[in-house]
Amino acid sequence: MTRSWPTISIGIPTFNESSNIRRSLESIFRQKYPGKLEVFVIDDDSTDDTVAIAKKYPVVVLRNGNHDLGIGKKIGLDHASGKYFMFMDADIDLCGFNWFTKLIKPLEVDSSL
Repeated sequence: MTRSWPTISIGIPTFNESSNIRRSLESIFRQKYPGKLEVFVIDDDSTDDTVAIAKKYPVVVLRNGNHDLGIGKKIGLDHASGKYFMFMDADIDLCGFNWFTKLIKPLEVDSSL
C-alpha cells in the first residue's frame, strides 16, 4: 500500500465530558494504526474532571474558552499537523482495533478519492 502511514490529527471539542472522555480516548489509543495519531482535546472551560482525565493520555489539551463549538473545532484544526484531520465528539467510542487503518487505506491507495 504505502511505505509509511500518514499522521492523523484528531480534534475533540469538550465541555464537561468527564463521563465520556475516558471511553473515547481509550477507543482511540487501542487502535492498531501503524502511523502516528495526534490527538487534541479542545476544552471549553469544563467545570468537571474532563481536563484532568484527558491529561492522563498522550493528548494535547488546548483551551477554547469561547463557549462556541465552531471556534473549538477551528482551534484544533489550526494546531493539526497531520495529513488527515477529523473531529470526534467526546462520546464517540470507536469499534474494533483497525478503524483508522480502514479509514485511511482507501484514501492512500486511490488519490482520486
